[in-house]
Amino acid sequence: HFPFAKAGVPALSLENGTDFVGRPAGWGAKQQDDYTEHRYHQPSDEMLPTYTYDGAVQQVRVIVRTAVAVADAAAQPTWNATSEFHAAGEQRLR
Repeated sequence: HFPFAKAGVPALSLENGTDFVGRPAGWGAKQQDDYTEHRYHQPSDEMLPTYTYDGAVQQVRVIVRTAVAVADAAAQPTWNATSEFHAAGEQRLR
């Protein structure tokens, strides 16, 4: 998203959380670390039988709600005055 920010265009980057309902604290972070260390970009990086779409559905709902809120807003998003991208954002809106 940095190229967008440099051009003054606000952008979002959504990431997965590590808190899971019904799991102890730290379980999600441990799963992510294991995945990154042993399967990420490896031949074994395949969909596991334990995968469910619940989290993906939740992410899509957040993305759609955010997109609709931004699209329906009276004005375009702007940068905070102290942001290093504020000037580029002001230039973009001219």
